[in-house]
Amino acid sequence: MCFSIEIDLRNTAGGKLFLDSLFNKEDGISLLADEIEVLNLEISSPQVKPLTLNIYLSYFGSLNNKYNFHSISERLTFYSLPVFLENKATLLQYLAIEDFLNLRIVFARQKLEAALFIYQLKRKDFEAATIATILSKLAFVQQQKETAFQNNSLAIKAYEHIKQEPKLINSLFWQTNLFYENNQFKEAEDMLLKRVLMKSFRLADRWSEMQAYYQLGKNYLAMRKRTEALWFFLQARELAKKMKSKEDELKCLLMISKLKVKEGNFSLALSDLKEAEKIIISNPNFLIYDIDLSRQLSDLYRIMGVSDQRQVYSLRFSQLKKDYLN
Repeated sequence: MCFSIEIDLRNTAGGKLFLDSLFNKEDGISLLADEIEVLNLEISSPQVKPLTLNIYLSYFGSLNNKYNFHSISERLTFYSLPVFLENKATLLQYLAIEDFLNLRIVFARQKLEAALFIYQLKRKDFEAATIATILSKLAFVQQQKETAFQNNSLAIKAYEHIKQEPKLINSLFWQTNLFYENNQFKEAEDMLLKRVLMKSFRLADRWSEMQAYYQLGKNYLAMRKRTEALWFFLQARELAKKMKSKEDELKCLLMISKLKVKEGNFSLALSDLKEAEKIIISNPNFLIYDIDLSRQLSDLYRIMGVSDQRQVYSLRFSQLKKDYLN
């Protein structure tokens, strides 16, 4: 069995710098909500869900009774014996989770890197890929792009080796995001068209197909290929409707409205944003997208010369921004 914990990195030093960089962007290409989501780091680990570090360590109780050691350092030293290396890697994962929960990010990263080395040594591809993915996302938030690429490339190779197609597709999506954020739009386009979409079609995975269309729309918008961008956003929205995914439909509406503003179709852009607003109002779980909606409506009303509405949404955006940064 496995358990999963979501760690919010917004209050870490790296997370705060990451948020500052997001809000200082003026390109208006992507959604803030998409990028803020990266700060929610999901960490999976084997065994049933523990409540405290003491319970983590209790999994090794039989060895503790037999060899009579108690401290964490004693356990780590003992598990360094070749026969127990995998136990050491698991213990390091548990200790890393405890560090994450206490926002000791540097120490958590060190433990995960040590666990990754052991899993690579023992040729445990699934475990290595899982940790490499976490390290990649952590490096990205800390704006260490090369390290993020290296770790995710490792995860891709490991998932390919053990033929874990769903996990592989997720890692490929993350790689296209890394390309996108590094302005490597051609590389992102090639990976989405030649690998992600092909796998989605073969697996009849409509969710991955929809996400690929959405990512291609973002990519083409960044490349200033507006016709292609609009086509892929429309395809993504159509699939979202068929799958009854209101969140994905909302994201498409917000991106399509950006395109329409760039093309001077202000009334159509406003119609899309008002439809997006209705979705947010009726789904409290989508409030994260209100920051994009408020900013886009504020900018649009400014262009249209509607000063009272511009002020309403400008104040809302300022308050939401303050909430995220403080």
